Amino acid sequence: AIVFTDPENEELNIVFQFECTSYTSSNTPYGKFSPREIDMEFVKHTLAKYQYSLNERSWNALTVENHDLGRCINRFGSLEYRVESAKAIATMNFLLKGTPYIYQGQEIVMTDVNEYDDVEVHGFYKEYVLEKKFLTYEQFLEACNIEARDNNRTPIQWYDSVNAGFNTGAKPWLKINPNYKEINVKASLSDSNSVLNYYKKLLALRKSDEYKEVFVYGKYDS
Repeated sequence: AIVFTDPENEELNIVFQFECTSYTSSNTPYGKFSPREIDMEFVKHTLAKYQYSLNERSWNALTVENHDLGRCINRFGSLEYRVESAKAIATMNFLLKGTPYIYQGQEIVMTDVNEYDDVEVHGFYKEYVLEKKFLTYEQFLEACNIEARDNNRTPIQWYDSVNAGFNTGAKPWLKINPNYKEINVKASLSDSNSVLNYYKKLLALRKSDEYKEVFVYGKYDS
């Protein structure tokens, strides 16, 4: 990251690191299909490493979700304390030095749907379960419920109406999460305590004249 974003090399202005988000599937027997539990101490040290290493040199991309991962609330948050956990993750992520990125649905804390049409899932199911019998069906499905890409690719949940407001009734390419009646943009906008409104407050804090120098350009220390 230091070499790629060094201004003298005139290559990249910003770098995405996947050490944290890929931790659960790195160095395991069957990759994402035999995941390990997230180690939050590792996450802490990794985030600090990038903050210190790039502090005076270049810029970090701040991200906890993307289209190739399950929802962060399922992977290293708490569904029992969904709102509180999501706010803690947002605070951790947005108040670091760098540019924050929000993946669609993250701001309303959409959750994994656990239904898969992904060619990767079908391909490895055939190889790991049916042919080589490395994993049982139950083991493979449990891994998919944590790591499969389709968990994070379902249509955005706009309203509590048909198909979560994504369309007026046509079958979408992936299943709409049944919890769209409770988890949707409309409900989040009307709830002053929602995670969506908390995101807005965090971003306003970062952009404010009073705190921008601290939260956007300040020197990281832990």
